[in-house]
Amino acid sequence: MPISVVQKWFSFSRRKKVDFSNRRLRAIPKELIKQNGLEELTLQGNELNYLSENICHLKELFRLDLSYNQLQNLPDGIREFSRLTYLNLAGNQFSQLPQCLYQLETLDTLLLHDNQLAFLHRRINKLNALRELDLRKNCLRKLPYTFGQLVDLRILYLNNNLFEKIPAGVKRLTHLEKLHLNNNRLVCVDKNIRCNKHLQELDLRNNRIETLPDSIGELSELRRLYLSNNRLRSLPDSIGKLHQLWELHLQGNPLSHLPDSIAELPNLQELHFYGTPDLSHSTGFEKLRHSRDIVIVDHSLPAGTVGRPAKKRAGTVLRLRSLSTHATVPLTNKPVVGVDTAHTKFERGSQTLIHVTDAVEQIEELPFSFAEKLGEGGIGQVYRAIHKSLNIEVAVKIVEASVLHRHNGLRQRVLREAQVAAKLIIPTSSG
Repeated sequence: MPISVVQKWFSFSRRKKVDFSNRRLRAIPKELIKQNGLEELTLQGNELNYLSENICHLKELFRLDLSYNQLQNLPDGIREFSRLTYLNLAGNQFSQLPQCLYQLETLDTLLLHDNQLAFLHRRINKLNALRELDLRKNCLRKLPYTFGQLVDLRILYLNNNLFEKIPAGVKRLTHLEKLHLNNNRLVCVDKNIRCNKHLQELDLRNNRIETLPDSIGELSELRRLYLSNNRLRSLPDSIGKLHQLWELHLQGNPLSHLPDSIAELPNLQELHFYGTPDLSHSTGFEKLRHSRDIVIVDHSLPAGTVGRPAKKRAGTVLRLRSLSTHATVPLTNKPVVGVDTAHTKFERGSQTLIHVTDAVEQIEELPFSFAEKLGEGGIGQVYRAIHKSLNIEVAVKIVEASVLHRHNGLRQRVLREAQVAAKLIIPTSSG
């Protein structure tokens, strides 16, 4: 951005919030450094590879977004940001965290995903006000023993790293509500998972887990449990004690049966186990199916197995999900968000299936075989594809994550588009 434009921009008023996202900045404008009273600064998606010490004059900042630049370090003066509660360093080139970062004791949210972190210093415990920590998509194999001292942590993302077991310090995070460990190398779940008694969401997808401990039944507040694509052959009977559970994902495991106790889950609303051997003949399944209204997603089941939800009129939504953005490179070698809508009638009942996701790690994880491009617009491309499990034709829209960063409200717009499309009764329409 030309300096003259920056000067003119600052001449209008004294601002507390500044957003200079995606401006190809290689340095922070001097006029910005001189801005008194600035509280929020967003510099996402620029070309910054260093920060001048002058940034430390912005001592009133409480929110700083430096994501998706080329930073490898931070100036020592960052430690002077005594009011800072939110810091986003995602998508940079940090291989280790600058020592000054550990002195930001007011931080509430720290986002570090999509870097090159191989370890964390034991001083991580100094950030004892943290409630959300995002470390996904790094190169972490273990965490320091002091990690368990982050006792106020509520949300922890450790997915897409190199963990072979759940780090020992995690069991001491007794206030955790959301824990993501998917896409690692886990072979087991420690019995001490019971210590995270306030967990509401536990994601263990895409690991190598063969068994679950009985103690998983002690997670009395758990609502969502993701176990897909592991090596589970059975589930412990204690799973029936998860009385708050309302979404359970088991697909992609060599399960031979479901325990009878699964019918004791009073709040279960969705059970997903497609891609597994046929479980429809197990007594646990039969008890569950006849006990209440529930969406059972097993695309190999015979017609009529879905139950009462199949009685809804054409165009209703069977399943709708929207997750946090951390997508990568299926068709364009750029970060993407995939939105796919099947406009054909759902073969078990007259429902239209919608599946919205912006959490695609690899193209192989999408349940589609791509056939041809149908069109391209200002925000993405639409492809004709075949749903692998349903064997029906669908339209798949691919939107680059970088586009989402540049356009506020775009995610909501794409979601509305999918919802509107789902209400179409015309079975062969696509768009």
